Amino acid sequence: MSKSDFSWEHTTITQANAGSEQAGREALDLIVDRIAMRQFDSPLFDYLAENLELFLNKGVPLSRALKVEPAPKKGGRPRKYDENEIMAAYFLLTDHGPLGIEAAFDLISEHTGADRSTLQDIRSEYDARHCKNGPKKMMESVDRDVLFLMIGSLREKVEEKLSPT
Repeated sequence: MSKSDFSWEHTTITQANAGSEQAGREALDLIVDRIAMRQFDSPLFDYLAENLELFLNKGVPLSRALKVEPAPKKGGRPRKYDENEIMAAYFLLTDHGPLGIEAAFDLISEHTGADRSTLQDIRSEYDARHCKNGPKKMMESVDRDVLFLMIGSLREKVEEKLSPT
């Protein structure tokens, strides 16, 4: 397989290493799929080996080493939105659609309740163009079709903006 065939896996690994529990679980799920298909050429196995080494040699708890430890509760009301859905919608609206950043933030905020500051923070974790010390490619390199699979509860609103009127 070529390196581009692993773009989703690289994105998942990047997000898991940045602290996303959901991405950590996705990485493990992808590893299980690769094992079942007897495909061992994936970068996911390097990720798995590095994290198992943290557990075995450094004493890091397994759930933390595998990036699936739930984040500590911050208190207050639980979020009404999913960061992956927000960023999938953001990239579809801006990179693949007609909206600028401000209009995309307005639409997403209106339908999720996330304020502008929160949206900027989320964007800095998922978009290499707005991340100072991240890799060169992050979620902005994810294929349009994959983004559509990820938008979840925002699908209807995003499709309204993307469909020609």
